[in-house]
Amino acid sequence: DGDEGTFDINVSGAAVPITIEYFNASKVSVSKNNIGWKINCSGGGTSQLILERSSNGRDFTAIQTLQVNQNGCITPFAYSDNAPFNGINYYRLKVKDESGRISYSQIVALLNKNDRFELMSVNPNPVKTNTVLNVVSGENTMLQLVISDIAGKQLVTQKVNLAPGINNISLQVANLAAGTYQVTTYAADAETKTMRFVKE
Repeated sequence: DGDEGTFDINVSGAAVPITIEYFNASKVSVSKNNIGWKINCSGGGTSQLILERSSNGRDFTAIQTLQVNQNGCITPFAYSDNAPFNGINYYRLKVKDESGRISYSQIVALLNKNDRFELMSVNPNPVKTNTVLNVVSGENTMLQLVISDIAGKQLVTQKVNLAPGINNISLQVANLAAGTYQVTTYAADAETKTMRFVKE
């Protein structure tokens, strides 16, 4: 919410700034996500706004395409995705101007499961000094992380507050010896989840 990105779009030979006032998404139910955005642009010409969705954060496909002129550009837009993927849904806005130049918004992720959160990755893995646990959450959630060795001995504990969407959590692993470890997550009324990583 409130994230802004400025893109220079070339229309009629002039650089026309397009500012995304916001691009967000919210989960309504297991079978419905709402996506909204507002764009400001100036200058003539027509822009194409393409709402895209992905199940892996890399391969996106269009789920809505709009042609907008300068007047239409200032109108807030809303779209209901009534057939989201089971699991994580990634959304982004693709902006294409008359000359074919393309820009993108930031990516927003939603978890379309009854689970309150899902572990995505530990990156980098193997770890040399620092690493980040990527978690996607469907709501505001207090999460406790426990890093343990393969024998189950608890070595590090952390508490974090998850916000809806993608959360990047720095793991405190610099003092761990080389070996294989696991990070386990606990939250009230939620399934315990575990992910392994290697410390070099």
